[in-house]
Amino acid sequence: MKKLLFLAIVFLLIQFVSAQEMTTDSNNLVYNLNEIEQIPDFPGGMNEFYNFIRNNYKAPSKTLSDKVLVCFIIEKDGSLSSFKILKSVNVESDAEAVRVLSICPNWIPGEKNGQKVRCRLTLPISKLIYNYQIRSLSSGQKNKENVYSIAGIEKKPEFPGGIKEFHKFLKKNYKPSAEAKGLAFVTFIIEKDGSLSNFKLLRDPGFGAGEEALRVLSICPKWSPGETKGEKVRCIFSTSIPYKEPVYTTTRRVSE
Repeated sequence: MKKLLFLAIVFLLIQFVSAQEMTTDSNNLVYNLNEIEQIPDFPGGMNEFYNFIRNNYKAPSKTLSDKVLVCFIIEKDGSLSSFKILKSVNVESDAEAVRVLSICPNWIPGEKNGQKVRCRLTLPISKLIYNYQIRSLSSGQKNKENVYSIAGIEKKPEFPGGIKEFHKFLKKNYKPSAEAKGLAFVTFIIEKDGSLSNFKLLRDPGFGAGEEALRVLSICPKWSPGETKGEKVRCIFSTSIPYKEPVYTTTRRVSE
């Protein structure tokens, strides 16, 4: 009887430890952008992120236009970690790109199933690429034509049927060449009538994949626009566009 009781206690301890390990492991999972419902955002929108980079990135003058491609993790508290150079320019530029990202203000973290999660993001870092500015149609329309970050409005824009339907639309229509590997990363504005405009290709996998990503977005159905204080507003939105079927139920780990 004592032996059975001992075995039962050992079994319960194993189950308890296993559950703890599963919880810890789950808390440390890193998601790709196409695996979550709410992608991370920089405070004030991606345009403010570009401004931050432009004001702080001090690359050697001869390599101003060269892009250092950096992969990093946006943690659940919005901080950045686990920097990894995917495309090097030179030692000085690579180190400067990591330095600037390491002093970057905290982002608004990504979310999945209503919970904050760790996300993997890859962006090119250079001095000149961040000269992009969102402009109003005219100075007289400035107040009416402001562009809002999704995180800063009351009602977020939505694709008809939700974000998974948006991914299905991309899967059906996005037809890159067989040589294209990786994700295209694009920002665009969701206008007050739900149409998309101001496409900006931030990451191009090459072999025509970037152009194909922009083509698909140009034929995208209208969204339900965002709203704040009961008024429809223009919003900036960022997304990755995969060359293969998005995965919704599995995750990948990052070696850190």
